[in-house]
Amino acid sequence: MLEKKSNVKNLKWGGYEFRQFAALINAGIAPAQAILNLATADGETSKVLVRMAKDLNSGMEISVAFAKTQLITRQEQQLIHIAAFSGKLAPTLKCIADTLEVRQKRIKKCQHQLWLPVALMIITLMVEMVFHVVTGNNNLFLALIRCVGILAGVLMLLRLTLYWLQLDSVHWLSLGWRMGFQYRLPLFQKFFEQYFYTIFVWQIESGVDFQNSVRQMEKLLKSGGYEAAAKNCQRLLKQGENVVDALSRSGVILTDVLQQVMNTGEQSGRLVEILRHHLQLQYRELELITDSFYAWIPRIYYIFIVGLSLSRLNF
Repeated sequence: MLEKKSNVKNLKWGGYEFRQFAALINAGIAPAQAILNLATADGETSKVLVRMAKDLNSGMEISVAFAKTQLITRQEQQLIHIAAFSGKLAPTLKCIADTLEVRQKRIKKCQHQLWLPVALMIITLMVEMVFHVVTGNNNLFLALIRCVGILAGVLMLLRLTLYWLQLDSVHWLSLGWRMGFQYRLPLFQKFFEQYFYTIFVWQIESGVDFQNSVRQMEKLLKSGGYEAAAKNCQRLLKQGENVVDALSRSGVILTDVLQQVMNTGEQSGRLVEILRHHLQLQYRELELITDSFYAWIPRIYYIFIVGLSLSRLNF
């Protein structure tokens, strides 16, 4: 029983499941019925989805019902909560699906490339063992233990790297806020602004007022500093402060470029349109940076393994 529970707990929805759910919602099917339709497609999670459908029929909010299933991450739960509040559930589900598929494609490509340096390390250690056998080394057992230990360390580093790559952006943004990167790292500032203001625009376009938009995003990151900034922004908006000044004074406008964009948008009366255009341009820039990041991970790992292999050849 315990093992079965653990297996269900470890299941997570991928891009395919989110895309199917989005298609059903977009077709006008109620969320509870859509979940039941998906339950027949996957035997392992069908019982979990049936329970979720019952929760939805009893009036439970969809993000809370999803959280109970443990099929989605905290980031996805927050996005679904905001999407349901702003009436953008179907497009948000599709956006989650697109993001997951792109990320998994990058991770798989990176994973395949990371195995090449591991193979090089294995060959190096095999050559080292053959050398010890041929030269009649009396400490052959110790040499074997040493080689196994090195290989175990290399494989552990590989596993840790893949684990870190699987962590979603909320984890890294939350960690960055807790470490104060929002004040020091321009690249982190751009990634945060892209995430925060994309969701902000979704809500404003759906007719949600500024104060409620910020309140819905208060728990977006697991960071006391971020939550305090969001609450401060709500307080300023409630006191009648205009939206750009409230966002700026509360510390969620991090770059001068975005400050200028927001000022221009507010003064021209086209805040959402101008902000959306800025985010679209910045998205392309950040996607290129992310692609470069994933491309460099195997190269760095390869350099490390080559250096380690060369050091072993001096046995």
